[in-house]
Amino acid sequence: MKYIRIVGLLTVSAILLAGCWDQKLLRDVRLVYGFSFDAGKDGLLKIGAAIRENPPSTQGPVTPESDVKTVEGKNVLDGRAQLDHQVAGNYKATKAQVFLIGDELAKKDIYSLFSQYYRMADSPLNAKVAIVKGEAHDIIKMRRIGTMLVSEYLFKLIKTAEKNVMVPHTNMMMIFKYTIDPSVSLFLPHVAYNKKKNEVKLDGLALMDGRKFSGTVLDIDESNMCMLMYNKKGKINALTIKVSDEDNRLPLRNYLTVNVDRLHRKIRIQPAEGEYPLQVKLDLELDVKVWEYPKDRLDNPEVRKMLDEQLNEELTKRAEKVIKKLQKSRCDIFGIARELIAYHPELWNKVKDEWETVFSNMTFKPQVHARIAYKGSTN
Repeated sequence: MKYIRIVGLLTVSAILLAGCWDQKLLRDVRLVYGFSFDAGKDGLLKIGAAIRENPPSTQGPVTPESDVKTVEGKNVLDGRAQLDHQVAGNYKATKAQVFLIGDELAKKDIYSLFSQYYRMADSPLNAKVAIVKGEAHDIIKMRRIGTMLVSEYLFKLIKTAEKNVMVPHTNMMMIFKYTIDPSVSLFLPHVAYNKKKNEVKLDGLALMDGRKFSGTVLDIDESNMCMLMYNKKGKINALTIKVSDEDNRLPLRNYLTVNVDRLHRKIRIQPAEGEYPLQVKLDLELDVKVWEYPKDRLDNPEVRKMLDEQLNEELTKRAEKVIKKLQKSRCDIFGIARELIAYHPELWNKVKDEWETVFSNMTFKPQVHARIAYKGSTN
């Protein structure tokens, strides 16, 4: 009898308590898919929120729309409180795909924008983050780009760039890791909006100085070179250089395009004499495959040797240009400080108090060694 009573109690409990008591159905909330942050008036924070709207279903496919709300607040949470007065019903940011930060605001501190998200269990920590040339709100208020919602378009744009190793893999969670570890610097996708053409494009990498945007941007070619120096390559890493001025009638014959097939990077840190007792050498070895060279003749060893030398010279110049921008921005993406702490503690103790000044002025010599290893099927 006691056994039957226990079984009956368990059965009733299972029926009454089935399901999740604190469930939050997506159909009952309005989802924010994208945010923009800009410097507002009188020190306030200007926030734009792109809220996904699903029109009432009819026969045929339903095209989602984006409702954009704009508020100003003392901080992020105050701004979200202002949104409560503009949004009918509950809204959630758990599905946010992208956070856009205007460059003027980013020059102050980006960590402060995400501080409250790191304290919430349902925050969209996988959301992409990008710095915007000008006001980020100009992009978020576009609502749609082509057939896609603006937040979806930007998420896929950055995701594709990451896959092709045009930009590093970065999300809100990784920003937290970089901002609490001063021994390595962060760099983020940089996005530009062309008002005349009404188009948005990825135009390079924004270099960070600690927790703030330095104001320096690497363009697409420099970003490609930077990622190779960062020891990252994708399936496509095309490099185009000018190898002659001989053909004025058809200028494309003056250019060589190669794709990086193999990559090996080595960084050496050594003590040095002088005011800044540190020098760094970065050697980059590349095996490349010729993709386009209208003049051909690549079966000739002398031609290949000449092209190798031109590749080495031009790519080394590009690497030097990238290094200068990194040093000017005090953006230590290679983790030189981390290497010093781990493997050269005595040297680190000498420079740690003035590390930013030392990093900006130390000798940093890159050298690229490129070799045409694959000539293509025509040769």
